[in-house]
Amino acid sequence: MSPITQLRRLVRLPFIYTVRLLRQQEQTSLKILTQIILVQFAFYFNFLVLWKCVSFLLGFSPYDSIFDYTNFTLLDLKGLINIVCWLINSVLTSFIISIIVGRSKLAWDFALTVHIINIILSVIYNKSFPTHILWWLIQFISSLLIIFLGTYMSRFRELKDTFFDELLESSDSPDKKPIEMRDLENQN
Repeated sequence: MSPITQLRRLVRLPFIYTVRLLRQQEQTSLKILTQIILVQFAFYFNFLVLWKCVSFLLGFSPYDSIFDYTNFTLLDLKGLINIVCWLINSVLTSFIISIIVGRSKLAWDFALTVHIINIILSVIYNKSFPTHILWWLIQFISSLLIIFLGTYMSRFRELKDTFFDELLESSDSPDKKPIEMRDLENQN
């Protein structure tokens, strides 16, 4: 076996292990921890990509920290764009929670975990507790968006697997007649 093949297998191994871990039906502590890390990483990665693209297009400095709560302001365009990017990121995160977690009952837990970790990291970065009311309001709206959209999307995925696939399978069977529409007005 060549060294390149060995290196490919070594690099591919963590991804294979993570996918196998996430496909397990039972909730182990390792699976939950992996899901928390993936959701948290996706939360910050999506915001950074979104913020870097928007700040590049509008000519802002893209090097502001995402943990600095003074960046959330209604007084200038940069603060408003930061707020809009944060809320768009919340919608994206709810979609990611529905994919990674996949259970509507756990969407609340993961949404609140994302925001609690964000508060802890903001306190560590700023070396003080956030006192801006607007920052707390944005965090509250963001958590509500992630909770409700994540729950809705996860519930839709759960119900789609349960109900809608059976309807499609039953219409494809050869022994059942297809559903026909009849004109009820012209019948006597």
